[in-house]
Amino acid sequence: MPHLNNEVTALRRYGDDIRIPQIRKSEENLFRSAVLAAAPRRILEIGTGIGYSALLMATLLPQAEIVTIEPFAPRYREARKRMRQAGVENRVTVVSATAEEALREIKGPFDLLYLDGSKGHYLEHLRLAEPLLQKNATILADNVLFRGYVCADDSDVPRRMRTIAHRMRAFLAYLKDPRYFTTSIYETGDGFAIARRKG
Repeated sequence: MPHLNNEVTALRRYGDDIRIPQIRKSEENLFRSAVLAAAPRRILEIGTGIGYSALLMATLLPQAEIVTIEPFAPRYREARKRMRQAGVENRVTVVSATAEEALREIKGPFDLLYLDGSKGHYLEHLRLAEPLLQKNATILADNVLFRGYVCADDSDVPRRMRTIAHRMRAFLAYLKDPRYFTTSIYETGDGFAIARRKG
């Protein structure tokens, strides 16, 4: 475990140095707590980046199997390398594909879904992933306030960001529908959602 913790720390530092998006430190404690509370056996992550969150989850949950999807080839290669270095490549599968492509091939069920890919596609990705989720699966989503634009009037949102803001609002409306989910939205950092699917 000390070896894995060192790998996690090194990957965080590397990602920060090269400015690769990864979960902010302001949300990380919430993320850790949610992952530990869910205690999933199988995790599906959409948006690997260079693998920081996947490696962190592998460290927190030594028995868990993780499948993580990354469409950008250089990040995929870096994530694969980091999983090998950490010695967790046997239980962390990094898939090089778009979420739309990968979710047609991946086999469920999963106990936890973590959304941290394209912010304008969270709702689409959740709906594609739902058939792969256990009835009471936990769903985590980062950056759900999207720079504060989700809560802002459209006139205060830069035109190029409006479509993403609208789509994120639609995602949150679906995630907060009490018929399907029990959901908490946290305003920490850029916003973090924790939901439990209703069986």
